[in-house]
Amino acid sequence: MNARMMMIAKLTVLAALLGLVNLAKGQPDTLKCRKEIFSLNSGIHEGSKISLSSPTPAFRGTVQIANAPWVKIYFGNCELGQNSYIKMISLDDGGYQRLNAISLKQWQNTSAYFNGDAVDVELPVDPEDKGIFFEVVEVVVGERLGSLSKNGGASQVTSDPCSGPLGICGGFDDRVPTSPLDHAVGRISGIRTSDGLSATVGTGWIASNGAYITAGHVLADVTNYTHSEWLEFNVPASDPDGTPHFAHPNDQYAIDMINAMWEYLYDQYCGRDWGVFHCFPNPNTGLVPVQAQDAFYRLSLDNNPTTFRVTGFGLDECPPGTGTATLRNSSSNTQQTSTGPNYGEVGSGNYVHWNYAVDIRNGNSGSPMIPEGTSLAVGIQTCGSYVCPDLFNPDNNNLATSFDCDALENEVNTFPGANIVYADNGHPFATGSGTVFRPYNTVAGAVAAVPAGGIVSIVRGAYNESITINTAMTIVAPVGNVTIGPTPPPKIAEGGSGTDQKDSPKESTSKEYSLSQNYPNPFNPETTIEYTLPQPSFVILKLFDILAQEVRTLVNEFQQSGTKSAVWDGRNNHGQLVPSGQYFYRLTTDGFTKSYKSLLLR
Repeated sequence: MNARMMMIAKLTVLAALLGLVNLAKGQPDTLKCRKEIFSLNSGIHEGSKISLSSPTPAFRGTVQIANAPWVKIYFGNCELGQNSYIKMISLDDGGYQRLNAISLKQWQNTSAYFNGDAVDVELPVDPEDKGIFFEVVEVVVGERLGSLSKNGGASQVTSDPCSGPLGICGGFDDRVPTSPLDHAVGRISGIRTSDGLSATVGTGWIASNGAYITAGHVLADVTNYTHSEWLEFNVPASDPDGTPHFAHPNDQYAIDMINAMWEYLYDQYCGRDWGVFHCFPNPNTGLVPVQAQDAFYRLSLDNNPTTFRVTGFGLDECPPGTGTATLRNSSSNTQQTSTGPNYGEVGSGNYVHWNYAVDIRNGNSGSPMIPEGTSLAVGIQTCGSYVCPDLFNPDNNNLATSFDCDALENEVNTFPGANIVYADNGHPFATGSGTVFRPYNTVAGAVAAVPAGGIVSIVRGAYNESITINTAMTIVAPVGNVTIGPTPPPKIAEGGSGTDQKDSPKESTSKEYSLSQNYPNPFNPETTIEYTLPQPSFVILKLFDILAQEVRTLVNEFQQSGTKSAVWDGRNNHGQLVPSGQYFYRLTTDGFTKSYKSLLLR
């Protein structure tokens, strides 16, 4: 076992001895699935016999499990050489994933989750590679959950889970879908084998120093031998019976479990239950979540709010309100949010927790504890109660591990490395101590305080200051673009018109990211899209229909700086002509995102 993996459990009887009989760990939710043996072997291929240029498909096959809502592929022995890879495409929604030798290992010889029951698998082989092959040995197959009903049906219940289930406060569930979507909060999934086979669901999110945070029992539930290993964002709605859909593989990330750090100690009021981890880059985009999502929460030890907000991916058995007939619904295990009162922070040392009465359910474990009206997080949701709210005994309410927990505070603060000092001029509690919770509000302050050979971490923004560096250090900007230096005055155009030259094509081309309106527009049969890169960047340029469904990926690669263009011929990712109508194209690169509408008239 890796030295950084701390998995600690106490018998639940200790909770009763401590008077915690109404509390339960905020379990990850469990989704029904099974494992099936599936054999697909590509055979061995030699690159030099196939192509003289780029990798060319040497094998195509299909993994299909009839009527499955989703599948996840397990590979056996594989050899992908230096530049060959496996490409998989869902026949349901076109979601695709590309795995080379490195990313296949990061994904532990498994694929992303694919919606639908069939996935095409192909093997492009590079001309220089030899002995290339793969074999599929198993498939994890999702199962439909089936409707629940209080009035008979596939899965009748005898009591009303809307009135008093674990974590629901006040008699009914008042969680609602987040609108707009909180891009800093994602869903964690893993495969559990101790109970036959099931997929678990929890919540993870992005902090301002690039750390990914969840509950300790989500990363390692030692009681059930669960290891949760995938984080996804932009999760779509579930089916009406609650059967989940998964995000496009571009938005799924393998968790680096080797370097994950967690603690889970069930006693002491759930106050020692936390997890901090890294993610591997997405194999399609090359981005880690903080780059792709461009969103994060600042962390604080100093906010004691009246009202908490909790945003996460909990089970949904009841729409808001009571008296409904259908219990499980399309919001289940999708991003929802709710608010409620804070009853205060309790404990000290490594055992510190918040008491609160915000609605949560299984799968909310790991959600950020957000002081309402802020972009801060002060803790991690961990435990649910069957009796909240309890005004006479706040410890019977829902609970969260506080960042005042010493071990958690230290692990988060040193996530990028030891001897680190933070600068953040947007943090409301920038006090000059230099931690991620109380950063310097100037880069100069952080530079002056960092030990020789240490790290200065700067949260995105403009720092109108000059700095002098006279010792060795590493400077990082983990959550977006940072500019340092006095803000230059507006440039005056020739002729004294007062026009700011930064809006001129020349200035924009050389110093700013930009995306132009396609031309011609309307168009038939093809149109050109131009964009500008001020520096070498990884570029994603995609087309979507009016339902926000992906139609075509035009660019998905690292490019040098300069003005670029891409041509769309009116076809989708499968080479099929799309119908007349309005389409959207979106450029995403290095913290810059912009979209335009286009009109195809056939």
